[in-house]
Amino acid sequence: MTTALPLAASVFLVLLFHHHLPRVEATVEDICGALINRRTKPPKYSNSFCVMTLKEDPSSAWTADPKSFARIAIKLSLAKGSIVDSKIADLINKTKNDPKKLDLLWLCRTDYVNMVAALYVVDNDIADNNIAEAKQMLARQVDAPIRCEHEYPKQFTLENFTQNYIMLIAYDIIDMFLS
Repeated sequence: MTTALPLAASVFLVLLFHHHLPRVEATVEDICGALINRRTKPPKYSNSFCVMTLKEDPSSAWTADPKSFARIAIKLSLAKGSIVDSKIADLINKTKNDPKKLDLLWLCRTDYVNMVAALYVVDNDIADNNIAEAKQMLARQVDAPIRCEHEYPKQFTLENFTQNYIMLIAYDIIDMFLS
């Protein structure tokens, strides 16, 4: 009789807490699979890139809703965009005797500074359910890394295309699931 009470209490607690756990509605793989099937025009990112990127954020393991996945992509984009911006700033500091190269670097840096600032706004808009504004702002910034690649080619190619693809993932999530 004395073991029945703790066992009953344990079962009750498990049922109580299980009821309050978030239900997983979509996995990273579900979200990325849906995005890949929908994206018909270039640029196209791969399913494995999408999955690998979103899984960089540990919270993606327990995230279940598209809004959270969009915010994960934005936060990853912010982090990577800030790193590229720092690299560009370092290169500007090292480039003193080539005015043309310096001008191109400043154009590229301006694109990244504006993009990072806009990504903060996009994240806040998503959090506040201002989805149309978030989508519109992100649409204006998604090509910033590609502009940088054209302005200053071959210096940050991998970073520019990675940044563009992560922003496209965020845009596609907003467009497909939240609009």
